[in-house]
Amino acid sequence: MKEYYQNFCGGYYIDDERVEELIAIKGAVFEKAQKDNLFCAHEKSSGVAYDELVRLASEGIISAKRLLGILQIEGIYITQDNSVGFENILDAADWLDIPALVTAIKYDNANRQEYLDKLYTVTQKTDYAVIVEQLQIQYGIENFKMSESAKVLDKSFAIGTAKRDVCSSQHLRVLRSNVLSDKDKRAVLLSGSKELVPAVCRLPLQLFSGKIRTSDGVRAVLDRTEENAVIMRALENNDLRNRDFYRSLCISSNSDYVRDAYADFIGKVFPESNIVNIDIASLLPTDLDSTDNNVFVRNCHENEDNVYIIRLAGKIDERIVNLVKTFTTSSNRRAFAISRFGINIDLSAVLPIFVCDGKNAQLLDGSISVVKVAEIAEDEKPLVLTELMDKKQAEFYVCEITLEDSAKEILLNFSVGKISNVLDQAILSQRIDNDPIILSVETIEKFIGDKRAFGAYGFGGTHAKN
Repeated sequence: MKEYYQNFCGGYYIDDERVEELIAIKGAVFEKAQKDNLFCAHEKSSGVAYDELVRLASEGIISAKRLLGILQIEGIYITQDNSVGFENILDAADWLDIPALVTAIKYDNANRQEYLDKLYTVTQKTDYAVIVEQLQIQYGIENFKMSESAKVLDKSFAIGTAKRDVCSSQHLRVLRSNVLSDKDKRAVLLSGSKELVPAVCRLPLQLFSGKIRTSDGVRAVLDRTEENAVIMRALENNDLRNRDFYRSLCISSNSDYVRDAYADFIGKVFPESNIVNIDIASLLPTDLDSTDNNVFVRNCHENEDNVYIIRLAGKIDERIVNLVKTFTTSSNRRAFAISRFGINIDLSAVLPIFVCDGKNAQLLDGSISVVKVAEIAEDEKPLVLTELMDKKQAEFYVCEITLEDSAKEILLNFSVGKISNVLDQAILSQRIDNDPIILSVETIEKFIGDKRAFGAYGFGGTHAKN
């Protein structure tokens, strides 16, 4: 094999133990490839041969994946590509291919223990057991343990739900999931159901559970620096969200505008996350059933940080509120039932943030951490009006909206809800494509109505003017 490898590499050869080890690994790969008729006839070019190898690897042929992985890692025939090469090697290793496991142990330092455990599990009472002993000495590994995923896959080979020589990407997806327990992986893969594995694979099976990056310098809501500092501290503690003692943040206000402002604020704080706004009042009880169509499941993105802004305001069906309560605690999210498949998935990596009116915050109290934010003060109204104008300009696709000072003075006498409604109607009455709009007293007064009733339109049904 030394001479073969030396000729294969154009005569270049270094005589040391590391090269000896590489030769042994690669030699086993080439010998297996020859037995599996993976080499093309001599008259075919190396490019055609490589394309054929890629095709076989894409079909899941384990020996092809292993060989292709080594060619890619070593840069033989092609430009070296470690990342793609590792993917092929690790696919074969996770499918319990012994040469690929040995290769993964060599190259993947971070997960060496995991692959040694898999090798230990599948080589017990076989002629390959001596390999484990040699690797234990070579890498200074003190202990091994039986790999549950290896036991499940080995059992799948034995009962015929998986083929040893052809890997299934769906089986690998289930085995690698960090949201399924070993018990549920076993139940799915050994079920013998042709429909169950593909169905489970449509679930979010890989979720990030580390700290979610926040953005610095997000402008405080209504310039309330102290209030915002309290909320930011709670958001910064998001790395604790999967701990049993963690209590989800709830921002409570009876002002629609304040709740909307804080929901927008949260989106800006987590700019790289999958931000999902869930309005509970618009849901049906079936949206919260323990199925794969559950609103908390279907909105979850794999390989992203998931932040759910869960909004509760007004009168909501008590059954729905009780179902929402189950998502507030880490322990319940960790064992989120998917009754259709008879399994649980771990959604504790999701960060739920509740934005509620006062009444609904009380209904959830006991399982959440409530921060009551101030209503809109009179001296905050000019800033609110400015922000509303900017928002309306974007919403109505108008290049510029100008509010005359006299009209502004009139609007500031009313509740924010009333101001917003008047602006909507006035802008619509003047809008021509995206041309500039000027809102004068004459423009808005026709939409103001009975001035004696202005105080009745405050948030939460109060008679306040904010």
